[in-house]
Amino acid sequence: MMTEEFPNVTISNRNYIKDRNRISCAGASSSLDMMLMMIKDELGDELVSSIEEVLSCDKKRETLDISTENIDYDPTLPQALKTSLELMGRNIEEPLSIEEIASYSNISRRQLERIFTTHIKTSPSRYYLELRLTHARQLLQLTNKSITDIAIATGFNNIAHFRRCFHQLFNISASHFRKNYRGDFIN
Repeated sequence: MMTEEFPNVTISNRNYIKDRNRISCAGASSSLDMMLMMIKDELGDELVSSIEEVLSCDKKRETLDISTENIDYDPTLPQALKTSLELMGRNIEEPLSIEEIASYSNISRRQLERIFTTHIKTSPSRYYLELRLTHARQLLQLTNKSITDIAIATGFNNIAHFRRCFHQLFNISASHFRKNYRGDFIN
């Protein structure tokens, strides 16, 4: 959406950016991720794990947050997995097929399924669906776009299918989610 509004600005899909001696983040929860990255850089993984454990105790279990942020910084993950995750993140509005993702990642579909199961604990298609629906949830919360426009913006050609998938994942309809969890700054 920002790319459409500001075509001359380079937009990043990351929650936060660290570039030389500058850091910037997208919002409130992103600032927490950015702070944890800074603590990790200065004081190590152990302290960050302890902080995350304390902070996660009040998170709602039913709210899923599909993000490649932590995966991007994990040097132990296969490059093909990182490439696949990046492709998925960059192709929300016009989703690629799992075969296309595997091909662009230079592996077979079966290999892609195995690395997803091993490292992400789900199938590539399930991850991709949850990623698209999580993006839809953010749009419902942060924009005035219609539910139909949001369904299209997240790669759903059938509004009924979008509504059904959204309800199955989040256990709430898209319209009820918007009504109950809308940002205070949206009119």
